Order: sequence, then C-alpha cells, then structure tokens
Amino acid sequence: MANRVLRTVAIEQMGRMQLPEARQILSTGIAMRRASLIPVWLVCASIFASFASAGTRTRAPYGYDPHGKQVTRLASPGTQAVVLFFLATDCPISNRYVPEIQRLEKEFAGKQVAFWLVYPNATETGNKILTHQASYGIEGATLVRPRPEMMALAHPTVTPESVILVPEGDGQEGFRTVYAGRIDDRYLDIGRERPQATRHDLEAAITAVLNHQPVVPPGGPPVGCGIVSESALRSGAGQP
Repeated sequence: MANRVLRTVAIEQMGRMQLPEARQILSTGIAMRRASLIPVWLVCASIFASFASAGTRTRAPYGYDPHGKQVTRLASPGTQAVVLFFLATDCPISNRYVPEIQRLEKEFAGKQVAFWLVYPNATETGNKILTHQASYGIEGATLVRPRPEMMALAHPTVTPESVILVPEGDGQEGFRTVYAGRIDDRYLDIGRERPQATRHDLEAAITAVLNHQPVVPPGGPPVGCGIVSESALRSGAGQP
C-alpha cells in the first residue's frame, strides 16, 4: 500500500515537471538499473569463458612421429613405466643395441610397460628414420626431435641411452624420471667393448619399477655418440 502511494506521488510530481526534466529522471533511473546488472553479466561471462577454455585446452606435444603427426600421449591408463631409448640413425653403437632393445621389448610385452624409440638429433628427418628402421627391422612407437621440455625431463647425453619415466598425478599425464643411463655394461668406452654384457642395468630397473622396489642407478656412464641439439646445429657445431 505504501509503495503505491509513493509511486502515485512520484507520478504526480513528474506530471508537474517540464518534459525534458521528466525524461532526464526516467533515463537516469533506467541507466542505474542497467549499471547494476553489468557486474552480474561480467561474472557470468567470466565463468563461461573459463569453462570453455578448460574444455578446449589441449596437451602440448612431446614431439612428432616420423610422419609429422604430433605425439601428445606417451602411455595409456594403467601403464607403470615408460621406457625411452634415445637413438641415432648414424651412430654405430646405437645401431648395435637394436637386438638388445628388441629383446627387452619382447621380455616386458604385456606388463604395463610402454617403449618409445626417441631420435633426439636435430639432424634427423622422418624419412631418414623410417629408412633406418626398415633397414634394421625396428618396430615400435617413435618420437622424432622431442621438445625441450621432454629433453629436460629425460636429460639424455648420448645415443644410445635409456630413461624410465613413471606416471604421477591425478588425471594429468605427468611423469618423473626414476632411471637414466646406460642400457647395460657392454661398452666400457669408445672402441672398448665386452663380448657380452655382464650387468643389465635397464632390465633390472624396469623389473624394480614393476615390483614397486627401489631403482638402482646404473653402474657406469653411457657410452655412445653425442646428441646434436637445435642450437648446436644453428651455430654449425653439429656439422661434420
């Protein structure tokens, strides 16, 4: 009742005003109501924008396969270990480890272990790698010229070298490095090679991960060919 009386008085007062004054009061009232709605729309727009961004966010690639397709996933759900073999098409020691790599892949097949053949040299190309793999009978998931973030996580120094990553985190593909180094002790140094390995460091490390046991570090440094980075290639240091 009180509201109706006030509204009637206001209308009567506006009736006694000049038309421009009445229009100004009405427009001011409408503008104030519109202004009060602006913060609400801003909040709603911000919320919807954040949901849209989360829905369209894509995972940064680890690198590319030999055909140029982005690699955004290293392992399927349930994988306990991701083993990376850092290789080079033109490294003799790397090529001599192909049979051992194939043996390890067969040994741990079906045991929640993902294997990747990683070619880190900036001089590698997809066609060159495909030709190399066909020549040596290599088969498996392949990563070409991995991104700097991937190299920083694995931190390889030569080819061949092996790295074990274990998944961590809820709902995200995060990894931590639990092993990095030689595959075995077959090579003592450049030009110094045992007839056969006496210590299989990588094999023991994979077994430890699967059995939830501490991983023993490699018993010696990896022996092989240096890795040619993008910066070294641009400066000419990677050229023969």
